[in-house]
Amino acid sequence: MAEDTNNTANAPAPSEGGGTPAPKTYTEAEYNALQSSLDAVNKQLAEANNTIKSYTDMDIDGIKKSAEDWKQKAEKLEAEQKAQEFSSKLDKFVQAQGILYITPTLHNAIIALDSYKSKEMLEGFSKIVKVPQTRFYSAISLLSGRVITEGDTSTDETIGGYTKAVTGKNLNFMIIQPRAVLQYTKHAVNKIITPEANQSSDAWMFFYRAYGISETYDNKVKGIYASLSTT
Repeated sequence: MAEDTNNTANAPAPSEGGGTPAPKTYTEAEYNALQSSLDAVNKQLAEANNTIKSYTDMDIDGIKKSAEDWKQKAEKLEAEQKAQEFSSKLDKFVQAQGILYITPTLHNAIIALDSYKSKEMLEGFSKIVKVPQTRFYSAISLLSGRVITEGDTSTDETIGGYTKAVTGKNLNFMIIQPRAVLQYTKHAVNKIITPEANQSSDAWMFFYRAYGISETYDNKVKGIYASLSTT
């Protein structure tokens, strides 16, 4: 005869007092708090979706190109600013350390100006040298000191010195930083002839010949500035 199986051990335990569990209830304040939290989560999800959509619609290549253009503009502006600052410092340095060579006419014209700025500018140079216009050229032709004969044409250069070259212009002024120039005497010879040895006249004769070098350092060219006239 079969035995009855006891299944009471697998049955759910009755709640205290008997019956099913009571549903959870919320007060009005708790409900409003839960609703606010849910609204905040929904808002964040909506913002995230909009952001993702904006990324999807975004022209990435266009943004990259625009960013690169602005980068180049910023670098160019920075370089120009640095160059301007350097040029300004260089101008002040050259003026403070430099020598001003100027024609007397132009120098007097600046002095006569009713402007303290022009006069103050002149005071900034370490030295001012007035050079006559007849000796102040951008290019010169050296005279040999003798008569040059070419074919049927003779040119008297016995006066020596130099004249303004065909391509030369009159200089108004020059500003020279001494350290920008290399000047060195390579050869200098003088000779004196007494009246007894002079076969052309009863007088002393003095000869002087000098040969030197005058160059500008390649990395200091900006230490020299010249103002040329149109003639």
